[in-house]
Amino acid sequence: TQFPTKYNPLLNPENNKERQEYCLKKMLESEYLNQQQYDEAVAYHLIFTNSDDYVPDETNEQIKKTIEEETKINSFYVDAVIDSFIEQMMDEYGYTKQQATSKLYYGGYKIYAALDMDIQETLEDVYVNRTNFPNIKKSDGTLVQSSMTIMDYQGRVVAIVGKAGEKTQNRTLNRATSSWRQPGSTIKPIACYAPALELNEINYSSKEKDYAIWVNGSLWPHNVDKTLGSGGNVLMEYAIQQSLNTVPTRIINEKLGIETSFEFLRDKFHLSRLDEVRDKALSPLATGSLTNGTNTLEMASAYATFGNGGLYYKPYFYYKVTNAQGTQVVFDNTNPKGEQVISSGTSDIMCELLQTVNTSYYGTGANVRKFQIMAKTGTTSEDCDRWFCAGTPYYVASVWLGYDIKEPLNQSVNPCGKIWFTVFDRIHKGLEEKEFPKSDEVVEKRYCTVTGKLAG
Repeated sequence: TQFPTKYNPLLNPENNKERQEYCLKKMLESEYLNQQQYDEAVAYHLIFTNSDDYVPDETNEQIKKTIEEETKINSFYVDAVIDSFIEQMMDEYGYTKQQATSKLYYGGYKIYAALDMDIQETLEDVYVNRTNFPNIKKSDGTLVQSSMTIMDYQGRVVAIVGKAGEKTQNRTLNRATSSWRQPGSTIKPIACYAPALELNEINYSSKEKDYAIWVNGSLWPHNVDKTLGSGGNVLMEYAIQQSLNTVPTRIINEKLGIETSFEFLRDKFHLSRLDEVRDKALSPLATGSLTNGTNTLEMASAYATFGNGGLYYKPYFYYKVTNAQGTQVVFDNTNPKGEQVISSGTSDIMCELLQTVNTSYYGTGANVRKFQIMAKTGTTSEDCDRWFCAGTPYYVASVWLGYDIKEPLNQSVNPCGKIWFTVFDRIHKGLEEKEFPKSDEVVEKRYCTVTGKLAG
């Protein structure tokens, strides 16, 4: 049957009735039915296993099982597994979407999901109940929305959720994978600071002028405090902590270059929807105003490189897929291979810089604060989107919050940080002590905060 979910009479009876009458009409036109048979068939009262007047056979366990399976609402993780399988079938075997979907439902495959059920349950509990969410609404009464992706540092997506509130449909919009929004200042570590460190244009204690530059006849950009900058030279960690716009603008414009910054985003950190023309500019690269945006899955994958020695792992939702008998492996993620996109030294320095970001606003989090936390906030123009990309030595995650149709949030404290701490404090309960890895490419020395040079 075409579109088995769309035309499923248990899930979408209106669509099913419309399709039934279409087929009956074609049968009438082709003279498989006469007019009387057609009229009787159209008027016939259809009773399905979830109809109010259906009387089930108590002994038929298979019918009851079918009803339960067809009407069960899957988690966002299961939806993501389905979407990932279909996409991989299309990419690797050249199937159409309809063919790949048919393979999923009727091919007899066994899919071994990679989720952590406890973490997924925790994440869903926080999101369904909107725990520590801001109580804000749009002018039309629409509640604020959010999404979150949690990964380990080798590409395994351990949990994902694409909606705040109860999930009421299968294969509905998953904002974690399918809502593309501008990332704001969370772009700066991957578009500016990490590339500049990698190419030795800056180091941990470098100082850069905190002031706007001339762009098209006017000074740009403004910092978050609405000024053009202090005019003084500031340390890299200060620029990151304060989320200055002036410093990454100067680094990209004067040292790194727009083309190089763009290539790091595209080729190293694998942002998939970059515009090859409009995103090769200072505003998208330095302040995160990407033309087509990104999502929490891509941002979590990118930030994972700062906690694993500089390796990029393609995110995956299942360990493997086999045939029905389990004798043939169709897709295999059991031994993922990372791509060295930045050096381990650059990764270590970025991790250290991001650990200096102040996260005290977002909660005490006694369980998670036992661990090192690297973090970066993000806010887009007119405060329409908020982001928080952060990780511990165990997991890394990206959180987005905003309205589906943009409207200013007007929040003084980043709500995404509160959500991250709520979830991460729960999932870190009882975990053993652990620190981020350190390579032998980096040494620690005291430096002068006035000059940025090694201390004398």
